[in-house]
Amino acid sequence: MTRSTKLLIGIIIVVIITAVGAFLIFLSPETVKESVPHERTILIASGTYYISAGNAEKFSFSVPYGASNIRVKLNFRVKGGSGNDIKVKIIDSTGHVIYNSGQISATSTTIRLPEGGTYELILDNTFSFVSSKEVTLSARVCYIS
Repeated sequence: MTRSTKLLIGIIIVVIITAVGAFLIFLSPETVKESVPHERTILIASGTYYISAGNAEKFSFSVPYGASNIRVKLNFRVKGGSGNDIKVKIIDSTGHVIYNSGQISATSTTIRLPEGGTYELILDNTFSFVSSKEVTLSARVCYIS
């Protein structure tokens, strides 16, 4: 074998090894992991909130555009007033009501949201002219990204 043939074979081997290495790096777990959809959970609110008569408490949250299977997991109970009740609403950025509980004292529910965007969860005590409410709340938004 001539020297130029050996050099050519050496260059071909280096190119093949480099191509295989680049391919293996492309298929590394980190690269594959990024392409797999992930379940995400964001805390909207958790705790006890005091809503005075005639007022509302608002919690803003956002879901990335392109997210799928978007849902709010909502648990709350109310103390105060004759009915121990409050309205809980979810509205989108245009003011469209996605969810309205009506006047209730407790619930555990899941609300589906149509798409990514900015929303508000509202604890609404505007119907009560006299009674403040104590609301124990847990609210999370979950989605696939």
